[in-house]
Amino acid sequence: AKCVEKKMFGRAVAMVAAVGLCGVAASMTNMNGNYSYANQKVGGAPAVHRGDGFFDVYTEVISSHYGEVKWDTHTMALPAEIVSKFDGKLMNIVGYEFDIVRNVSGEEVSVPAWEQYNHHYNNNLLGKGTKLVKTGIPTYPGGSADEAGGNHHMGKYPGYEFVQTGLDAELGERASAYSNQFLPMGNGAESRRTFHYFPPGYGAQVYSPTEMTLMPMIIDQRNREGKIQDPSGRHGIVPKESNVGPEAMYSGIMECPCTDKWAKHMSEFSTLETGVCGATSVATAAACFSAAAELGLTPVTANLSVSSASHPPSCSVTPVSGGFEIVFNSLSSSAVKCGDTNTSTPRVTALTESLTNITIDLNPNPMPASPSILGAFMSTGAAPNSEQYDVRISELSPGVYTAECLCVSTNCKAWPTANGTITNSVLSMFADIPGEVSYDNNVITFSNGVQWTRVQAYTSIVGEFDLVQTATDDFSYRAVITAVSATKYTVNCTCITTSECNCFPPTTGTLKNGTLSLFSKIPGTVSGDNRVVTFSNGAQWVRPSAVGEGTATLTLSGPSDVWFGVGLGSGSGRGSGGEATGYTMELTPYAIVVLGNGTIVERQLGNHNPGTVLPTSLTIVSSTVADGTRTVVLTRPFGGPTASHFRFDPLATVLPFINAVGSSPDFGYHQSKATGDLHFVGLDGPTCVCDDSTAQGTLGGFAWGAQRCNAAPLGQMLDDPEFRAITGGVNPTCSLKYYKGGLRCCKGNTILLDSDQEGTYPDIVDTYRVKFRWYYETGGPQVNDYYWTSWWTENDNNEHDVPPCAAGSDECVYRITSNFTVGQMPGFDAAAAGGRTTFINMEGHCHVGCISMELWIMNDPSNPELLCKTKSVYGTGDEAQNEDGYILGNLPCIFGNLADGFAAPVVLNSTTKLMSVKLQNNTVPRYGDMALWEISGAYPRST
Repeated sequence: AKCVEKKMFGRAVAMVAAVGLCGVAASMTNMNGNYSYANQKVGGAPAVHRGDGFFDVYTEVISSHYGEVKWDTHTMALPAEIVSKFDGKLMNIVGYEFDIVRNVSGEEVSVPAWEQYNHHYNNNLLGKGTKLVKTGIPTYPGGSADEAGGNHHMGKYPGYEFVQTGLDAELGERASAYSNQFLPMGNGAESRRTFHYFPPGYGAQVYSPTEMTLMPMIIDQRNREGKIQDPSGRHGIVPKESNVGPEAMYSGIMECPCTDKWAKHMSEFSTLETGVCGATSVATAAACFSAAAELGLTPVTANLSVSSASHPPSCSVTPVSGGFEIVFNSLSSSAVKCGDTNTSTPRVTALTESLTNITIDLNPNPMPASPSILGAFMSTGAAPNSEQYDVRISELSPGVYTAECLCVSTNCKAWPTANGTITNSVLSMFADIPGEVSYDNNVITFSNGVQWTRVQAYTSIVGEFDLVQTATDDFSYRAVITAVSATKYTVNCTCITTSECNCFPPTTGTLKNGTLSLFSKIPGTVSGDNRVVTFSNGAQWVRPSAVGEGTATLTLSGPSDVWFGVGLGSGSGRGSGGEATGYTMELTPYAIVVLGNGTIVERQLGNHNPGTVLPTSLTIVSSTVADGTRTVVLTRPFGGPTASHFRFDPLATVLPFINAVGSSPDFGYHQSKATGDLHFVGLDGPTCVCDDSTAQGTLGGFAWGAQRCNAAPLGQMLDDPEFRAITGGVNPTCSLKYYKGGLRCCKGNTILLDSDQEGTYPDIVDTYRVKFRWYYETGGPQVNDYYWTSWWTENDNNEHDVPPCAAGSDECVYRITSNFTVGQMPGFDAAAAGGRTTFINMEGHCHVGCISMELWIMNDPSNPELLCKTKSVYGTGDEAQNEDGYILGNLPCIFGNLADGFAAPVVLNSTTKLMSVKLQNNTVPRYGDMALWEISGAYPRST
């Protein structure tokens, strides 16, 4: 069968271009031509892609100027045929190809690397259970809310976060594993001719695939002047800090030299990510706020002075939507440490663009630290809103704990009582699923993504309860209990799903010895924390919030001359038309309406009618009008004064909403409407600011951050013999003082020219698109799932400078090494396969000048074993994918079944000692080089 492909250029929207129609592996032909791999046997498996077919995905058209760094996030829908074919099924990705292309006279052509240089990219395939949402939360250090910073080379989408939608709940605990696949392999300039491949029996499985996300870092090097700037005629001007002369066949701006716009400022303060400052604590609020600015922690959303047990003592900073919140806490006895998160950690919705813009911040009231893990917890599953249960932990014997499960959702399957112990803050209660206990004993986070959060104990049964639905119920209601006397209570019922929920009339009863007598012959047993009432007929009432009260801050914006409104709702009920709760007026009873004159009204909506006005629960913080848009900031307690007021749940991950815009200032029929989901994301723990200097500061106004380089044996970056005469042994990328080029001077939208060069070069826009071809087959249990792992030979620093070759040297080769164990590698699960693993595809990512990368097994240092040696292949011409001076591809090591012609995988374990070696030509010095292993691992299956 012949592969068929349609060209669809010129449409400035993210789209897919084609679905491959190849049916069998034998008919596959590579998009980018011939490949090879480093450990390919003579007569062994050919380097040809396989699978049932392929499909292509393109970004929208990307526009850039000379010297510009494009480092943006893109989300592209997969072909409708693929989405339909694998809806409710597993698709196994078995390989992919990458290219940068443009349309020339109606034909697709590859763009040469000397015009648009691919520095690297992040790429993910998402199933319907995962969504990438924009948060506006900056990533510290060095990043911002909207552009990538120098600390985000792999696996990061700054200002965005992956959230789970719960649409793949049928997979249970497997949902998170199959809803988001991170798939970089050879992801730099070498990507086009590196064999991104999984051998038969392996792959990356995605359940119900829907989207691809991509964040490429591409540097525009295309000569706009139309005259020869160098012997090749390829390159334009470069900034003064460039290491590369005009005679080179590659441009110096690909190394990201720092321009004169990247001024350095050394600070007398420093940051601390874990622990407390102690004796170096900042003394005053004024010094705290000044220090944060000096360290580049901007923009500042708020400078706060508090005396609180929910913040670290002294000075700390937390990334929030739109910037950083700086806090000076005068309570020196606070037990909170830098990096800690707990039940009072704020949560914020991702940025949502609809008819009205909506942002909600949830700030729970601080819950005091608990002396032990004894008490009641609420679970939140790995697949949100799919399975929730209460957990009651008690002490079975000294040091031994037991946990009982109580279901509070319809699809929950109660598990038997579990017993376990705690060692070094790790709860061992379930086989191979350890749980990390927070410092305040209020949160237990398990390795499978499930989290138990301590629930707020209530002093009485007064307040709101929700009926826990059973599998046969199609209704729910809210019961509001008020006190008549010390022992007598009245309950009122309000439907929260359909209009026919069998709500009972107001009822009065007594509470004695933990038994609530409200209904004849149906007593209810009240839990010790007044959170759950269990009736003798099996019905249960549960508090709608697991962590008590707090404050919700809502920011709404819409047109200033007409009314606009937002309706909030959640739950699993269905309307008369089968709609889910929260998506229709019928099932979203609580709405906030902003009138044309700025008046705020809360309403209980009817079924396609305006409903009734509710008592006010909102406080107006501000109401402003600018450029025809009104923005209101409102605050409200989590719970309202009536059952008709929506209750905010700080543990929720998704909140459905409706919104509408009217045609007049007064509330009436809408002229437009829309629905959607708000996705909540948790904020990271606070970073402390200390009054001591550790060579931190700012570079170009961005935070430098704490030292990332590590000493030997993990790396040689802090004592490199080749740099002793230049910097005293520190690699320049580890020091703000010596830094001259690399990722930190190459943020998104940067123009890599000095101030006096800007405006002197032709301002001609270039355009291109990024293209991926994905090869797939039907997934299932026959596939041994891959996991992604990696290792920086620079160890955590992401880059290194290459020193100049010593004068008179016979061989100009620079060598860096790192020694580590398999157990230290990210993504490795020591509990899987008895602590054993294999590496299936191993690729070394490095820049121009790279010779090879080697990975050695060093269990016996006197007899090292070579596991993999990659090789960099260079071009010899001017045409795309054969560019002289540029790496075309890095030959990976691929391991698979012997019967398929591959070398057999080597079985490693967590204690296997490894050494990474990178060899680099250093005839000329280089900035910001890399020595990264990108590895596809797989746990060996029993035979």
